Amino acid sequence: METNENPEQKDIHQTILRLITGIFVGPYLPASLMVFLALAILTDYAYVLIREPKIYWIDYGREGVHAMGGFQFHPLVALAVYLIYGALILGILRILNRKISIIFWSAAVILHSSTFILVSPMCNNRTLQPFPYWFLCKYNNIIIPLIIGSIIGVALSKGLFREERKSAEEIRQGSLLSKLGLSRLGAAFSVIWLIFLGTGVGIAAHIPTQGWRPLITRDQPQLRYETMVAYDSDNNKAILFGGTVERSAGNWTKVNDTWEWDGENWTQLGPQQSPPRPRKGRDGLRPQTKNHHAFWGLG
Repeated sequence: METNENPEQKDIHQTILRLITGIFVGPYLPASLMVFLALAILTDYAYVLIREPKIYWIDYGREGVHAMGGFQFHPLVALAVYLIYGALILGILRILNRKISIIFWSAAVILHSSTFILVSPMCNNRTLQPFPYWFLCKYNNIIIPLIIGSIIGVALSKGLFREERKSAEEIRQGSLLSKLGLSRLGAAFSVIWLIFLGTGVGIAAHIPTQGWRPLITRDQPQLRYETMVAYDSDNNKAILFGGTVERSAGNWTKVNDTWEWDGENWTQLGPQQSPPRPRKGRDGLRPQTKNHHAFWGLG
């Protein structure tokens, strides 16, 4: 049967067919790598919640960790966003050829691992650093990327370069895990890791009912560095003055406002006399700590 197509049209059609075949026809990424990416996305979500200040768990819109992630809405809403995003990513990777999907897989895994690399869980200015933890704290910027890189390498070696020892017939007759391409060890690790993440978020979300607990204030001064606070013993109030605030990213400005703390709320004062110029507690020194609006009181 003759067709009206000329040789050039046939070449174009064959080229398009090869392109489509190369993009959408298997082999595909193994299920173990897809599960690994899903765990990386959920780990990123949980790590952000674990790092949130206590005040976040009382008022979701009041405070958040903004340097690397952070939510100013309900954590379940954030979880829904992560699940939808993860489903879209995994769905796209599922229909792409392995040679193409591995590129996007690697980019997504590194993206969701960057929180650990840039904001290490090992050390911060509030943790004690006894021996041998001081060593980990000193070199955590090296250790964390090495650990994460090694974990990714193990996932790739187990997923892409594992020899297939079972025939298609054995896989069809095997367990559900075998049909999904998962080992029992991998499935057990996934479940244990999810329990570990859930436990961490639960501990972070716990609000103490006795002793010191965070307070919700109606008003509050702007987040600032190196402010000065004095105690007014006659009126049993604390007086805050000045400090350095971040008007925009990297733009630090000294302020000369005055606030009063009565144990329950902040009130901005307008004294007739105040220092002649804005100032901070230690002029000339680079600010090191920021005062969050997580005020605490005994109950």
